[in-house]
Amino acid sequence: MIGYALCSSLLAIINKYAITKFSYPGLLTALQYLTSVVGVWVLGKLGLLYHDPFNFQTAKKFAPAAVVFYLAIFTNTHLLKHANVDTFIVFRSLTPLLVAIADTTFRKQPCPSKLTFMSLVIILGGAVGYVMTDSAFTLTAYSWALAYLITITTEMVYIKHMGSTCRYSEPLNQEGRAGLSLMPLWQFHCPVCLVCSSASLVSLQGRRYLPRLSQ
Repeated sequence: MIGYALCSSLLAIINKYAITKFSYPGLLTALQYLTSVVGVWVLGKLGLLYHDPFNFQTAKKFAPAAVVFYLAIFTNTHLLKHANVDTFIVFRSLTPLLVAIADTTFRKQPCPSKLTFMSLVIILGGAVGYVMTDSAFTLTAYSWALAYLITITTEMVYIKHMGSTCRYSEPLNQEGRAGLSLMPLWQFHCPVCLVCSSASLVSLQGRRYLPRLSQ
């Protein structure tokens, strides 16, 4: 949990710096996806991790999740472009409450305990207080914040649903999701992304890697 919190915090700061210096959100997102795809592929080829071989039937089932994932990262990047990191963190902190509600409503998961739910409501109150006192409030920034909140919540719930209904390894999840998410960028931002995504996905066909860490 500490490692996740550290990586998540650093990622927000690094993305904010990147979008400030490189003001092309679509291309920046594509480069991040491509890095993820290449990283998993290289580690797999070196035998440092295992991922299932790619097949188009799995990709077809996973395509909606990739689209939602793309929208979440796209709105995230635009939020960081128009708002500060504090605003991003505040809206991000609301996702556990929304995910818990969505899990209970749509996935029929058990409700959080009273103490847990109360803690999440307290976080919600803090977020409302932040919005009411934000001196840098702009309609554009908070519009992207609302869009990000909706898409990231949908993405989290949908990925959990896919994880319980489709069997695939975590590296394939990361590589496939990133590779498939490059495809919407072809239509909206970057034609070369279609070639990158297709090449990265097809390159996995028929490959299996054995994990050396477990040997």
